[in-house]
Amino acid sequence: MALTPMTTALMALVVYKDRIRPIGWLFTITAFVGVAIIILWNSTLTIPMGAIWTLIGMILFAVYNILNRGLSLKGYDSITIAMWSMFTGAIMALPFADHAIEMIGAAPITAKLAMIYLAFFSSALGFVFWSYAFEHAEKVSDVTNFMYISPIVAAVVAAFLLGEYPNMGLYIGAPIILGSLFLFNRYR
Repeated sequence: MALTPMTTALMALVVYKDRIRPIGWLFTITAFVGVAIIILWNSTLTIPMGAIWTLIGMILFAVYNILNRGLSLKGYDSITIAMWSMFTGAIMALPFADHAIEMIGAAPITAKLAMIYLAFFSSALGFVFWSYAFEHAEKVSDVTNFMYISPIVAAVVAAFLLGEYPNMGLYIGAPIILGSLFLFNRYR
């Protein structure tokens, strides 16, 4: 999924003629290297059977970013784009929702509260803010490069909520990511 910003930037180059200067590409690549350091610090690079699904998800999210930008350029506001995105996603998920209502009914209250939290904060608000960013950004890559922050946020949240101690990969990768994003935004 860390390839999404680069894939989106390449698609934006073709679709919207959004050009990134070579120095911008350099900082995008170094941010990706920072993500790789965080992810691979205590593990090895393996390609599991589900990797093809992750690759398809990455490509679809890059396409979503391009479509989101296109709708923003046509004058649709961020709430409308997010609402239609979530509605479309819900319709597409219906065939996979076999016994969802029964399972939700049988779930403990903590699971129901977690679902509500994830639906509102992670999904609804996240999609609205994502669309808002595309609506106000000069280029697609100005928004998508911030996806590189995800592993940093995940590690910090895991530390606070789960008591997981970050490994050295976070301490090396996070400054690379943050520095790359700073320099990308400064010299793009």
